Amino acid sequence: MFFRCLLTGLCLGIFSLSVNAGEVLFYVSENDAPADTEFSISINGDQKAINASGIAFFELPAGNYQAQYFEFGEEAGGTGFTINDNNNAEITIELVDGVANSKASVYTPGAEESPPVGLIIGQVSTRDGGVEQGIEGANVKISGSNVQIVTDEFGGFAVQLARGVYDITVDHPEHGSRTASNVYVISGVSSQLNLAFVAAGEGDDDLLEEVVTIGQYQPNDIVNTERYSVTVIDAISAEQIARFGDSDAAASLARVSGVSTERGQFAIVRGLSGRYVSSTLNGIVTPSTDPIRRDAPLDLFPASVLESISVHKGFSPDAPGDSTGGYIEIRTKGLPEGKIHKIRGSVGGNSQTTFKDVQTYKGGDTDFLGFDDGTRELPGRVNGIFQGGAEDNPNISAGELEAAGESLSGTYNIDRKTANPDFSLGYTNGNRFEKEGFAWGYYADVNFSSQTETQLNGVENSIFVNGSGQRLLFNQTEFERSTTQVGLSAYFVTGLELDNGTELTSKTLLSRQTEDLVRDSLGARDAIGETVRDVLLQYVERNFFTQQFNGVHSPFENEDYILSWRAAFSRTERDEPDRRTYSSQIATELFSGPDSLGINSASIRRAFGTLEENAIDLGADFELPVSWSENLFTTFKTGVSYLNRERFSGLFELGFNDNAGLITGPDLEAVLNDSTIGPGGVTLTNQSRASNFYEATWDISSVYLSSETELGEKFTVLAGARYESSEQELLAAPLGGRFDQFEINTLDSNDLLPALALTWAPVEKHQLKFGVSQTVSRPDFTELSNAVFIDPIFNFEVRGNPDLEISEINNYDLRYEYYINDEDSISVATFYKDISNPIEQIILAGSGSAAGTRSYDNAPSAKVAGIELDFQTNLFENDVSSWLLLGNLSLIDSEVTLTPGAAAQEGRSSLTRRLQGQSDWLINLILGWNDYKHDQEVTLLFNMAGDRISEVGAGDVADVLQEPIAQLDLAYKLDYTDRLTFRGRIENILNSSVERTQSGATFSEFDVGVTFRLGVEYKL
Repeated sequence: MFFRCLLTGLCLGIFSLSVNAGEVLFYVSENDAPADTEFSISINGDQKAINASGIAFFELPAGNYQAQYFEFGEEAGGTGFTINDNNNAEITIELVDGVANSKASVYTPGAEESPPVGLIIGQVSTRDGGVEQGIEGANVKISGSNVQIVTDEFGGFAVQLARGVYDITVDHPEHGSRTASNVYVISGVSSQLNLAFVAAGEGDDDLLEEVVTIGQYQPNDIVNTERYSVTVIDAISAEQIARFGDSDAAASLARVSGVSTERGQFAIVRGLSGRYVSSTLNGIVTPSTDPIRRDAPLDLFPASVLESISVHKGFSPDAPGDSTGGYIEIRTKGLPEGKIHKIRGSVGGNSQTTFKDVQTYKGGDTDFLGFDDGTRELPGRVNGIFQGGAEDNPNISAGELEAAGESLSGTYNIDRKTANPDFSLGYTNGNRFEKEGFAWGYYADVNFSSQTETQLNGVENSIFVNGSGQRLLFNQTEFERSTTQVGLSAYFVTGLELDNGTELTSKTLLSRQTEDLVRDSLGARDAIGETVRDVLLQYVERNFFTQQFNGVHSPFENEDYILSWRAAFSRTERDEPDRRTYSSQIATELFSGPDSLGINSASIRRAFGTLEENAIDLGADFELPVSWSENLFTTFKTGVSYLNRERFSGLFELGFNDNAGLITGPDLEAVLNDSTIGPGGVTLTNQSRASNFYEATWDISSVYLSSETELGEKFTVLAGARYESSEQELLAAPLGGRFDQFEINTLDSNDLLPALALTWAPVEKHQLKFGVSQTVSRPDFTELSNAVFIDPIFNFEVRGNPDLEISEINNYDLRYEYYINDEDSISVATFYKDISNPIEQIILAGSGSAAGTRSYDNAPSAKVAGIELDFQTNLFENDVSSWLLLGNLSLIDSEVTLTPGAAAQEGRSSLTRRLQGQSDWLINLILGWNDYKHDQEVTLLFNMAGDRISEVGAGDVADVLQEPIAQLDLAYKLDYTDRLTFRGRIENILNSSVERTQSGATFSEFDVGVTFRLGVEYKL
């Protein structure tokens, strides 16, 4: 109560209410049909009985109201509601064993982004001499909508509409034009609308209308997406994403059964990650911005533009052929139903970061905007003399070398600053305009955010290994890491919808994420008898841009035949300018003082990394429905697609030679500057390898054919196949080679991938789904090249393998689903995957700096199996509140068979282990409370995944395991008025730490703190 009073005080003088009348509609149902009983509603003494369609209607001025229900004259409950300026209210009442359970929904017509819908089933006829006959070819137009329908041979039509009031106009060359006014569409309800032209002499020549509510209607929402798909699908809607308070697609995916995320960016589906998971954005394949992964980081897609996320766990021929673990389908928002104009903002922080001293360094003046001002840009003098990272030019003069060294930024030292609060700002604008014969609209969204994260109390206990793979030393390190993340996204949609069923849409998305990172570690190194300090200064820019064009047509003047096409250009970039690392030896004990033996000049590195990838995605699909008989119906679907990817990747590395021993002491900036750089002092050196650079292209041409046949009401069969022709070409130098030794490596394949799925519904509300399919997993560019990259988590080198082969997978799925009612359901699924030639990360034999280098190789085989339980239910609901419970549990087991050489290198006596990245179990629980009286929602979200191998072991060194993290979050939403909404969120309430273990001991551990956020949204 205090909170609401406080908000009222803040809003006085800004918002006011008028006394305009609102429309309040009551719909009473029993057993999913209009209630057939004597039922009435009384408001302020005005009592009205429901009609034969279960409907009663009131017009009321703005204010607070209490409705009372009466059945057979006896009081049967009631509900309270509030309507404001321009509001309507829709109150549904369900009679269960004589108890009236009601739910009130107050809304502003035309301002809902995803309004609930109802169904109108119509009949247009003539009445002449008492004989009624359907009118074929009559045009039916809906006011406030672009919908225009032509009646069939019986004069019938059906249309799904957002809830509200419409005028329906019927036009025919012979019978003229008439309009039925004020036709009400109720959410989740199917209504029959009979429209009849009356012949002359039979009375009124106006259009006669009769509207009869005939029962419940379940629209095409997320529940139906899962229910009526023949293959196994789990989906999340925009409404759920908003309720959970998740900031991006990656965070929302962790709510799906069998899905976990890695580094808050990448999806692991059913224990499989990376190369086994494909993702698309509006049907367009998404390239990656990560140099050592093939899957796209999903944190690039902000929640504000998401319409839905679907995880297709069963392969179907219209999906990419590498959809083994899952096919993640991300859909962004389309054209709005009406005008949308709103602003939003949030402020937040972290318990161990905000207003605390955190690490920083001297960067650029525009870092706070997420853009480098050129401070970290590779100087032209350096780029020129080293020929973009190529081998040293023997003709470089001493003066040129000195000028190049002095042109680099001289910033190396770590400073401290007070961390500001996190914040975000967003703006959305959209509208829809209707003209004669067509409608067009647009939707635009921009968002800017900034947040600071820290890893405190960090501990690392790792093991050193000699060239023979023997365990030698134990390294104890303490570290601190600070990261400032700035995000910027811009999204724009425009489209045209014609009355003949044609839809043309353009979608543009630009998403940018920057990370400015400082890491400082100090640890005992028994190998040298000293304490060593390691410093990392890193700035990473990730950009994703896509321009997509989509079209949907109904050729042959028949809406059942659907031709759709897509064309898109996408570009991803990852720029890592001027990554600075160095080490120094400390003479005293761990963290006991600043005394130093000096900087290790050989450890000083400056690196400039670039990854650029362009993708062109073209495709077309055609659906052809065929009705064989009353109980036999088939939809044939065919399509073609072409994907072209072109990538350039390079890592330009620089070092320094200390020819005169000038680099001493703990302050690197004091000993590496213009006064020490030059002939006879410190000179710049090129440390780049030719294998750090490569260019690659990948072309995939696909064609598929499938049929989905409904055999009566109990059986649906999907059968089909996809043919993919893949051509990969990579231009790179061999390991240890020079720039003039670049070679072309190719990997081509032609794959026929069949799929069969069956749904059996033996009785109403119960169904069983079975699927079997074949998929492939192809190595990506980085995995095929000899290029060397640094793992961002463990800081070891990762190198590709040009000899990799393609993996082939057989998939088996079985799921039982029980839909208790429109909102409650439960499902149990089991799956099994048999993988031949799986691509696994391995550890290369080597000594010195090469020890511990990771690469990739094909293992003989692997198997993955699991069980998934998924449920959702309304625990309790009455006219003032309800409780919702969602949850899922997954149990997964995997086994990969290693070659004897790989097992020996990993130090295993057995030739088997589980897959890297796979957790044995995952659990999600979501508890939600809805307060209808005060328009507020509270959602408690719990997520936890079992341990998984994050780093494969080597020699006597065991695997590094990511330990389970108990993640408990709380989300809150208050619709204070029809225009003003408040949101709140608390993350990591349990203040769980992130821990990795090795042989049962802590390998690394750090605290991330508790994060909180308060937001406000106002509709202009």
